[in-house]
Amino acid sequence: MFSENEVVMFFIAIGVVIVCVRYYPKIKKTKDVKLLLWGFFVFFAACNFTIIEGFIFPRFFNLLEHLSYLISSICIAIWCYKAGLNSKSKI
Repeated sequence: MFSENEVVMFFIAIGVVIVCVRYYPKIKKTKDVKLLLWGFFVFFAACNFTIIEGFIFPRFFNLLEHLSYLISSICIAIWCYKAGLNSKSKI
């Protein structure tokens, strides 16, 4: 089965998806935002895989979940790196 924290995370992610879709016209003005959104939506897929693995094919969906977390982390890390390169202030 799945635990309560996985369901809570899923519903929080649904809320963020709704906000992203609602405000996409404003969000898309951000530089390289597609990478950031891909990272989040792959993270959202991982949240789905976490719930699904409690019902069917647990090993398969566990693998998909963790691969999704990896891909999501890489996308967000690349976006952060690019955002740092493009920032006007230097550290």
